[in-house]
Amino acid sequence: MIYEIDPDFDLEAWQADVAGKSSGKNKVTPEDVATIVADLPLKRKELVAAMMEEFGCEKSTAYGMVGTAQDKNVIRLKAGKYEKA
Repeated sequence: MIYEIDPDFDLEAWQADVAGKSSGKNKVTPEDVATIVADLPLKRKELVAAMMEEFGCEKSTAYGMVGTAQDKNVIRLKAGKYEKA
């Protein structure tokens, strides 16, 4: 295995997450995800990149919130791109 240092890793946020607490940073809601794809449908990778840029969240947070937004029927996948439901 090859390991690489992630300079953006937030140890305090990770510890809070593992402990079941919220760090209070980088809060992204399913509605935020829907706002990004409201006017322009995006592929998953493009949507995650846009979320990271817009909200300053980590990649794992963005991917997780895309799944949450889809589960809550706020966004939907159509023809390989996410759009507002």
